Amino acid sequence: TTDPRAKFVSSFTGEGQLVAVGDSGLDVTNCFFEDPRFPGPVPHYPGVNLDHRKVVSYVELATPGHDIQEDYAQGHGTHVAGSVAGATSNPEYALWNGVATGAKLFILDVGVRDGADDLNFPSDFVQGYLQPAYGLGARIISNSWGASRPTNYRS
Repeated sequence: TTDPRAKFVSSFTGEGQLVAVGDSGLDVTNCFFEDPRFPGPVPHYPGVNLDHRKVVSYVELATPGHDIQEDYAQGHGTHVAGSVAGATSNPEYALWNGVATGAKLFILDVGVRDGADDLNFPSDFVQGYLQPAYGLGARIISNSWGASRPTNYRS
């Protein structure tokens, strides 16, 4: 079918799933993630709010101690998280909901705050990046990274 809403015809919604998204951050005030019951920032990891309708926790990995929950890379992290599990309560925008509207998110913010489109990862990737997500219950992690400069990767 060519109807973009066809994905919602299936019974898969992501309900009960926690998905970790590692990217440039998230605009937590975006209509696809905000929860009017809990205005303001979501809990910083290891804090968790399982009652938040979308974002249960947020960890700042690139700039530890940075308290602002934003997306510094022209909205890339917000776009990725929206594609995964964004869900608006405004029916006018429902056509742009993500694939797993019933899933909740744990944000792994690796966006560098110096104005560059760089990502910065913990030196111990397993303990500093994968383990927090796994420990919260995420069994799916979205890592939609790219590079603005050439790399040595060859398939």
